[in-house]
Amino acid sequence: MRPLLRWPDRQQAALAFDHDIAGIGCGRRDQRDPAAAVMDDLAEGEHILAERDAGIAPPSHGGVGYLGLIRCPAMWGLFISQGCLVYTGYLYISWLPNYLQTARHLSMLNSGIYTAIPFLVSTMVGIVANWVGDRLLTAEAVRGGKRRYLVALSLLFTAAGLLIPFVQSLAAVIALITIAVSAAHVGPAANGALVCDLLRSPGDAGRAFAFLVLGGNTFGLLAPIVTGHVVAATGGFNAAFVVAGALALVGAVASLVLARGTLGEHVRPSRARPRLATRVQWPAKLHPAVQPRRCGTIGVGAPKCDPEQTLRSQPRNKSGVPPGTYAQGMRSDHRSGTPSKLPCKLQARRALHGLINPAPESPQRVRPISRH
Repeated sequence: MRPLLRWPDRQQAALAFDHDIAGIGCGRRDQRDPAAAVMDDLAEGEHILAERDAGIAPPSHGGVGYLGLIRCPAMWGLFISQGCLVYTGYLYISWLPNYLQTARHLSMLNSGIYTAIPFLVSTMVGIVANWVGDRLLTAEAVRGGKRRYLVALSLLFTAAGLLIPFVQSLAAVIALITIAVSAAHVGPAANGALVCDLLRSPGDAGRAFAFLVLGGNTFGLLAPIVTGHVVAATGGFNAAFVVAGALALVGAVASLVLARGTLGEHVRPSRARPRLATRVQWPAKLHPAVQPRRCGTIGVGAPKCDPEQTLRSQPRNKSGVPPGTYAQGMRSDHRSGTPSKLPCKLQARRALHGLINPAPESPQRVRPISRH
């Protein structure tokens, strides 16, 4: 069958239909008073700006760098709490199968199954707990760092491993391990979100997260090593669980006490004293040390002198003048500018500039020193 409309006609008809629908939807808005429409738009824009970043303007500087972040106590609170959370996670993921086999006398197959249960549950708990935290926190609470309470609560539940040495039932042990592992998975995600809440300079986002991950990896790297030494020294896992629980409590205190300020909000002023003028970098050819010290030379550092007050002297010329030789020259007090026939005694190893004949018998006329 032949279509009723060709392709260009169908496209134009569809565009016209969309335009009519859009006009129907916007007709009521277009019929408003123009002044009221402008006021509504202004109110909507102010509401958007107020909701953006919780009304907190970003700082004018580009970032404080690693040194500026290290000087913030909040960064150290995040560092310690992240490390304590990751320590517990690495402890259970590396030593739990061995613990179930040696201390609880389970087979390799059963130890694998019971090891998978806590980590399977922790995946779902981590998603749900952080979703609830986002729903309960307002914009003001987020920018105020209230998410640290969720991190501290996660660390308190992570310390549930302290009760494992006092429990004999396998079901109770698996339940306590599940609580500790689930909390250890909730805390790092909340800690990462807390970094965004406290950070004021967008230019330091990568550095702040890198420092946070450094804390987690440092403690996580030490967890299997420390646990191995503790188990070898005590002959059991009870002391290892106590160490992990104590670290969790330390992390909770650090999160509540230290993670209260902001990150990257202020740049620390430099301790260097301000200079009134910068040091001039002279080129090699224009340095004052290599400039000839002569009157009338244009250059920085040349001494100022009056050519009419002193005679210009140079090193001894090739003709040779013995010490004590008399010659003619211009007297220091002579300001007429004409040559003088009065003799003046030369110092040893010096000669007048422009000396013609060094013979003392016949006085010679010496032309005046030319001014450059």
